[in-house]
Amino acid sequence: MRILFITYHYLNGQGGGVYASRAFINAFAENSENFTLIYPDNGIDISNYFDSKIVFKGINDKRSKLNKGIDVLFWKLHRYGKNTLNWITDNKDKFDIIVFDTSVIGDLVEKCNKLHLKTITIHHNVQIDYHRDNFSKSLFNKYFNLLIAKNERSSLLNSDLNLTLTEMDKRNLRFKYKIPIEKRIENVGCFEYLRFNTDTSTNLKKNKELTFIISGNLNSPQNELSLLPFLKNEWLILNEKMPNCKLIIAGSDPTNRIIEECSKYTNIDLIANPINMHDIIINADIYICPTCLGSGIKLRLMDGLKVGLPVISHEISERGYELFKEKGFLFSYNDSASFTEAIENVLKIKPDNFTRESIINLFNENFSFESGKKKIRKFIDSIN
Repeated sequence: MRILFITYHYLNGQGGGVYASRAFINAFAENSENFTLIYPDNGIDISNYFDSKIVFKGINDKRSKLNKGIDVLFWKLHRYGKNTLNWITDNKDKFDIIVFDTSVIGDLVEKCNKLHLKTITIHHNVQIDYHRDNFSKSLFNKYFNLLIAKNERSSLLNSDLNLTLTEMDKRNLRFKYKIPIEKRIENVGCFEYLRFNTDTSTNLKKNKELTFIISGNLNSPQNELSLLPFLKNEWLILNEKMPNCKLIIAGSDPTNRIIEECSKYTNIDLIANPINMHDIIINADIYICPTCLGSGIKLRLMDGLKVGLPVISHEISERGYELFKEKGFLFSYNDSASFTEAIENVLKIKPDNFTRESIINLFNENFSFESGKKKIRKFIDSIN
């Protein structure tokens, strides 16, 4: 199988979208005999993240801010213009499938369909919902969202196969854009972008000196707008219920508002830009994800699950992890009352029914790189 993969993400960055892109790139690459990656080139070497057989084709963006603004006015949202399309046309006989990473570049799908190549679009989320929750509500951004919706709908209608990361997004995309049933939208989930193993089997503590942990990008709007209410509401409940507990909040570039709120509590340890997130999380007892905005899958839950921590999650962030909820390893909430219930339930876990190893095994079966590689193989075969 010969695959051309086109991504919208800066692959040297951080955050769920970047990590998911790396995972899909490596999984598709390992399922191909010939793999070419077109990516936004910002001058930073990205080869150490990926399979050695990948052929890299970086696209520089030489447009000025003014030209970018003009392009948006004329319904162009990305750097991939006429030169990129001409290159794809000239090399179309070298590929069997083109994979589009996010629907933001969905306007290319219809153009590439004319080359008689099979097309797959990966939808990291419902893109217009993500944009609504992460950017200001200025008139320009409202216009930008209209363009995103246009590309999102185009990718759904013109791809041979659309892949989502959660069942909820699969349903929402079909309903929102009234996509006919014959157009394929399948849930692929997500997975680690590298092979990862841990051998810990430490059990959950049964005393009141538990360490809770929250991780993530601490300067993104949706995370800040979720974390601040959590600290002012649910954290007060937890702190009152277990005054000897500790909360670690670890992540990149915390905002001033987060720093200020955390400073009010002596038992909150705010760790900015940790060098090794794994070493911090593995020493905690319970993972918390308070993110209550956006769509798609919240990859940070993997931080806790892959080292065997039970999870307390806002119901918005449990999407994609339903299996862990069914098995009694994830507890969700949507208000203060249900948060209290979630805390009580996670503390009722019996040691003989719980080990970190049991969560790790379930994680490896469903979210490891090897599990993702098998899923991608199945979907590649299904469109040939």
